[in-house]
Amino acid sequence: MSWTHPLPADLPAGRLITPTAGDRARYWLSTAPARAGQWARRRADHRQTGLWPLLTVPDTGLADPSSLFMDDHPGISSPDDHDAATVLSRWWHQLLPEEDEDDSSHRRFLDPVGTTWPGTAPPQVHHDPADEIADWFAEQLRDDETRLALVPAPTGADTLTALAWTGPVNHDNDTARFTAVLRDWQSRFGARVVALGPATLYVSVAAPPITTEDTLLVAAEHLAFCPDNVWQGNHSTLGEYAEALLGTRGWAFWWD
Repeated sequence: MSWTHPLPADLPAGRLITPTAGDRARYWLSTAPARAGQWARRRADHRQTGLWPLLTVPDTGLADPSSLFMDDHPGISSPDDHDAATVLSRWWHQLLPEEDEDDSSHRRFLDPVGTTWPGTAPPQVHHDPADEIADWFAEQLRDDETRLALVPAPTGADTLTALAWTGPVNHDNDTARFTAVLRDWQSRFGARVVALGPATLYVSVAAPPITTEDTLLVAAEHLAFCPDNVWQGNHSTLGEYAEALLGTRGWAFWWD
């Protein structure tokens, strides 16, 4: 199937990216680094164009921004087939050591939540427009290496599945499950997918949790969603991770 989305006439220089073994372009990518305000402008045009903007973030050892997905990534289901809370709960339980395993360090890390899945955080109140927070966050991430991508997708969350993105493949090889969770975060937290790398994801948050209880629940969701990012971070417990998360307007994830 060929590319069917007309590109805006005022785009900077760029090209359509097609997988080596693919039969259609997956996204458009700018030739030069993204300029100030470009992400916000394309986000504002999304309703008309159907193209969601992403800043491409090169990961260490993978400097080519066109390497956002594998050429052959079978087995992707539909995000509509997955319930976000169920997906997060299943991931959480997969992280826990077996009862006969000596993994006390991971169990200590879970303090004060414990090993029992605590459930998802309630929806938070939006005091600021989600799109404006996303525009602001894009400018915080933009630098001399980030380039602008446009992906045919109804929401930022859906870009992961549209690209057949494989960043978290060692955690779960069905990208649709991550899209399902991000769709849910869009609703509960005013989250917007802003930037993507081969194994990194950046999400703006218009309505972050503002209580200790809710932030702990979000921290548990983050651990289930992206364990590498939390286990291997600079925090000794999930409670410490939650403290650093309190009120944060941008979430960053990376998978090993």
